[in-house]
Amino acid sequence: MSDKQYDYGLLQYNGTDDNKIVANSILEDTKPTLLNYLIRNNIPIVNEVPERWGLYCVRDEHPDVYKVFMVYFDKEGGVYIKEYQYSLQWINIVAKAIDYKPNNKTDEDMQIDKIFIKL
Repeated sequence: MSDKQYDYGLLQYNGTDDNKIVANSILEDTKPTLLNYLIRNNIPIVNEVPERWGLYCVRDEHPDVYKVFMVYFDKEGGVYIKEYQYSLQWINIVAKAIDYKPNNKTDEDMQIDKIFIKL
């Protein structure tokens, strides 16, 4: 088991609520981790989505965003269809601590709080 503290998560998203972190990494290892994820899932990274059946990953015009497409042949239309599946992007997953300083409430303020809680 590794004692590494991961700072980044590889977010898989597609515009729905089905977002998930599919890999974790430290900053220095994000590229090898992304490549390892794609290799494990048999998804080649390409410059342009080819007209050939399969899943393919291309770099988006936005930096550090990758898009995965499924390509299949439509027999009826006689063309290859390139269908967007999901995007991949590294996000920082380190939680930040917030300094909490309770304000100095008077007894009267505490009574008001108790009244609102009962409602």
